[in-house]
Amino acid sequence: MTENSPFSEQLRYFRERAGFTQEQLAPQIGVVTRTVSRWETGQITPKVRELQALAEILGCVVLVDNQGPMLVEPGSPTGRAWDAQRAHERERVRKAMKK
Repeated sequence: MTENSPFSEQLRYFRERAGFTQEQLAPQIGVVTRTVSRWETGQITPKVRELQALAEILGCVVLVDNQGPMLVEPGSPTGRAWDAQRAHERERVRKAMKK
């Protein structure tokens, strides 16, 4: 990731909106404060487990594509499109398992 990446900015936005400091958020995810700081400056990317924890704690949806993770509002157009895609995929798998 590079500095000022969309993910870094999104993380800072959702963290502040939820009323957390980096120091308060870090132990809830199981990392040290420096790790949260490095996520927010784009130096490193969270692991999948950490992304899942961030989404749950901050009340957002995590999307991952070939450009990296992205945090979005639940129910946003991007979030709805992602949910629809996942629902379609679950239905496809369910039908395939019935065969």
